Amino acid sequence: MTVRVASAAIFLVALGLAGPVRADLQGRDEASTQAVESLEAYAAYKMGQYDLARERWEALAAKGNTTAMINLANLHAQGQGVPRNPAMARSWTRKAAELDDARAQFELGLAYERGDGVDRDLDEAARWLGRAAEQGNGEAAARLKVLR
Repeated sequence: MTVRVASAAIFLVALGLAGPVRADLQGRDEASTQAVESLEAYAAYKMGQYDLARERWEALAAKGNTTAMINLANLHAQGQGVPRNPAMARSWTRKAAELDDARAQFELGLAYERGDGVDRDLDEAARWLGRAAEQGNGEAAARLKVLR
């Protein structure tokens, strides 16, 4: 199974080397195109090609792709291919949260609760956890109860 996953990842990255306008994506809707581009970026990430993954995710983030923003936040939080920068990580998380991504809202709420990359602020934590909970995030709802 691992060999099959690695082979698929290499294939996806090889496809991505052809450039931004590719014949295999022409005529597809934007969501499908972004899904393929996101998979290519993830394959690059899994192979340790952090610069390539970052470039792909930055391009997707510029289109409003919140998954790409969350992945960029993770790169900055972990210092993979970029210097470790919790504040930059939180900036990417905030961008995704402001676009109503419940995963990012939950993460931003936790960051404010802990003071991770932002000043600790339990009111802001409750605000972001509440927004995530409104979208059905049960873990956010549970943490919100603890805060109140």
